[in-house]
Amino acid sequence: MGCPWSRDASSATIVPLISNKSNMMTEVGEEAVDYKSKLERKMMWSRETPEEIFDLAGCDLKQVPNGVFVLCNVLRKRELFLNSNRLHNLKGGGMLPDLHLLTTLNLADNQLKKLPDDIGRLENLREFFVSNNLISHLPQTINKLKKLVLLDVSNNKLTSIQEIVVMPCLKVLNIKGNRGLKQLSTGLTTCQDLIDIVLDLDTIEEPPIEICRGGTSNILKYLSTGEVVLYEEEVVDAGLDKALKTQSALDDAHSRFMELKHEKASKERAFLENERLATEKNYELEVKFHEEQMRRRRELIQSMQEEQNETENKVMKLQQIKESERNRLIQDIVKAEENSKKILENLLCLKNGPDPILLEREQEEQELLLEKLMIQQSALRKQEIIAQMTSLLDQEMATIQDYQEKREATSKTILEQEHLSSLLLNNVYQKYDQNRGCILDEVALNEEVQKSAVATLITKNDARSWGLMEQIRILESELGKLTQLEIDKKKLHIDEHINDLASRRIEITYVLLDLMDQRDKRKLELIDTLNQMEAQRENRPDFWLLQYQKLMDQQPAEISLQTSAIDPLLGYQFLCHGVVHCLPFLSKIWQDSQTELKDITNDQLLAAGVRNDADRFNILRSIEIYLHGIQGDEALMSDEESSHASAVATAPPTEMETLPELTGQIVSSECVICMDAQVKVLFFPCGHLCCCVNCQINLEECPMCRGNIERRIKIIQA
Repeated sequence: MGCPWSRDASSATIVPLISNKSNMMTEVGEEAVDYKSKLERKMMWSRETPEEIFDLAGCDLKQVPNGVFVLCNVLRKRELFLNSNRLHNLKGGGMLPDLHLLTTLNLADNQLKKLPDDIGRLENLREFFVSNNLISHLPQTINKLKKLVLLDVSNNKLTSIQEIVVMPCLKVLNIKGNRGLKQLSTGLTTCQDLIDIVLDLDTIEEPPIEICRGGTSNILKYLSTGEVVLYEEEVVDAGLDKALKTQSALDDAHSRFMELKHEKASKERAFLENERLATEKNYELEVKFHEEQMRRRRELIQSMQEEQNETENKVMKLQQIKESERNRLIQDIVKAEENSKKILENLLCLKNGPDPILLEREQEEQELLLEKLMIQQSALRKQEIIAQMTSLLDQEMATIQDYQEKREATSKTILEQEHLSSLLLNNVYQKYDQNRGCILDEVALNEEVQKSAVATLITKNDARSWGLMEQIRILESELGKLTQLEIDKKKLHIDEHINDLASRRIEITYVLLDLMDQRDKRKLELIDTLNQMEAQRENRPDFWLLQYQKLMDQQPAEISLQTSAIDPLLGYQFLCHGVVHCLPFLSKIWQDSQTELKDITNDQLLAAGVRNDADRFNILRSIEIYLHGIQGDEALMSDEESSHASAVATAPPTEMETLPELTGQIVSSECVICMDAQVKVLFFPCGHLCCCVNCQINLEECPMCRGNIERRIKIIQA
């Protein structure tokens, strides 16, 4: 200072005091420090301790941690230590007004270049340390710190301290170490309680060095009046007494700070020990909790695993059941497709035309018929032929009589209606008896009627026409089966072999058209035969009666006049075994009412004209499978009607072929449009049999394949 005591004793005492104050809360003897853990530890200690100190000194901070200023306000902290860091500014900590409760702020040993303007908002600040920084000037608002007692701005880059003015409580000002500071400001004289100024005598030029050696009071007098005060003994004694009092107060403050430091260190050690014990206890609790959680987790995982295994087993069983059902259905479909393929191969053989043996036999029968026509024209039994021609009328009479008997049996309770019905029937019979003779006379005289009767009888007895009709029926059934098979595949979303089914269906359709053409040609051949017969009549009036008699003579008496249609199941077996072309040879055997199907023998087939041994074997094989299937169905129905207690009827032997389930589905197939009526119409060229008569009228495309319809064929059976 301005006197020898101030320069030597006072500066030597105050500077260590300030240094001890700034490093009061740092740890002693640190060599290698983990700054991150140190910061966390200091933050936690500052939050937990009831002390009014918030210490972040020596944490190698580049900026103030977020929320520190708010924490100081919330925790009612009075002292904040940020010294011994690398701070460039105070922006990160928050708003400076939150530090309005602080009495001590230590920012020493940082890299601050200036202080914020809001520093004046710290209205309760008493001690402010900013030594060892890079500050070049002080803010104008620093004079608002009206309660500031100690200001340490040593070791900075200050060139002027004119901002320090009107600070009534300021007692100690340290401006040492500022090489650019040459002159003290006259504003220091407004600091009424200023008792000590720490400065460098070798750098201050104004006041002169003699004044500075005289002490703080001489400096203030010089700054206020500009007069040089001489060294008088009384003044020196008064200054010495004042310096001694100041030294005593500073010693007391230093001892208090040291006590606070030791007390803080002991409290910190106790806090760290308690924290260690609490951490160990918490760790043990966490270990136990973790073990309990792991045990519960294992139990939960085990129970969930068991439930999942049980669920997977159930799902697997259900999938196995569904898969077995699907495989069984697919096997049935594949089997049906194989049978259809085999049938198609057999049907393609029919496109070559009728069997040569059959044509040879027809030629022989035609020659025999013409020969008998030339020889036996004299053997006419006119009345007998007329009686046979009128037998159809007798059958109609029998039908009417049967209807009368049934009606009489059901109308016993209605006497009046019965009487009226009897009278009506009597009148009908009388009219019928009166007209019967006229009809017989008309038949005997009308040659066109006689010719139609002969043509009808020839058509019924023609084996080739009957065989073609049965083949057409079987092909219609096969097309219906393929259509239903395609519908079932689409329902099951099975798209395999759809194109193969379509190609087979189209081929069968063309075979069907070929058979229909053969049927029409056969009709033309029969008409030609009638024309040839008519050309040889030689104007005989009873010519057609004679021909009818000859046809009746050739026909055995036991043959029914009504041609029997072959069962579709049996026709399907003939088709599968490749003997459908033999149907014309079987016509007479089929229409013989006294011959049972099971009694047909190899000799009868040979006599009927089937000369190929393999064909005869396949015909008998087909009949055997057909009869076995019928017997199995009858046995199954009888078992179901009994009580379901007895075993189901025995299945066919393994070596015996079973009838496909899809055979005969044409009978129960419904129209795909109205879903009500049965299918009746076949579309060409796609071959789909899927519509009834009413729904197909306005169609231009097939409802199943969207193909153009070129021709519609009404099926024989449906």
